[in-house]
Amino acid sequence: MLEVVQAVERGERPVDVQGLWVRDGDWIVRNPPGPFVADLSDLPLPDRDLFDDPTVPKRYGLKPVSFQNTFRITRGCPYACTFCSAKVLSETQEGSYLRYQPIQRVIDEIKECVRRYGIEELIFLDDTFLMREDIAHEFVEIYRREVNLPFDFFGRIPARNEALLRLLKEAGGRRISFGVEHGNEAFRRDVIRKSFTNEDVVETFKLTQRVGLTTEAFV
Repeated sequence: MLEVVQAVERGERPVDVQGLWVRDGDWIVRNPPGPFVADLSDLPLPDRDLFDDPTVPKRYGLKPVSFQNTFRITRGCPYACTFCSAKVLSETQEGSYLRYQPIQRVIDEIKECVRRYGIEELIFLDDTFLMREDIAHEFVEIYRREVNLPFDFFGRIPARNEALLRLLKEAGGRRISFGVEHGNEAFRRDVIRKSFTNEDVVETFKLTQRVGLTTEAFV
């Protein structure tokens, strides 16, 4: 970055840096964005000490949420709900928008936050938590052994995999949140591009409550 700024100051054309725009008077060079980082292991873990007021949690419903206890296994989302930024973001760069971190990397990040901040519960902010069953089973196996703390997460309607939900419950899963969004099926289907039925909503909540998970709806 410094080299680019210095080149502009000398009146030279800056080297091409993907995603960087540089202005010098009326002249602007717009470098196109690079592709999505395919292997999330190439990225450093977040520096949580950069956040302000670390002792003051925000609220997520009735739940205290801060930078200390929020995590993601995935980046991106495969769906195209019209009210969400995911679809637009997925088209800004080349490559796959939906990517998974290695489970052990996420577990190590959680353990470090437990050590540093003494967190006793956490929330996964993935748009749809552990859609791939193979990754879900790997997560449950390692999480139960190395972390074993209660956690909240997001799901998607319809939810029909009772065995998987029971595994997540046994691993510490406590609350699952669903985007119901609207009670009118036609509105969901035609306007926001969610095609599940009201019967799907009812059955999903019955299933998750039968498993023993607390449920929450976004409406």
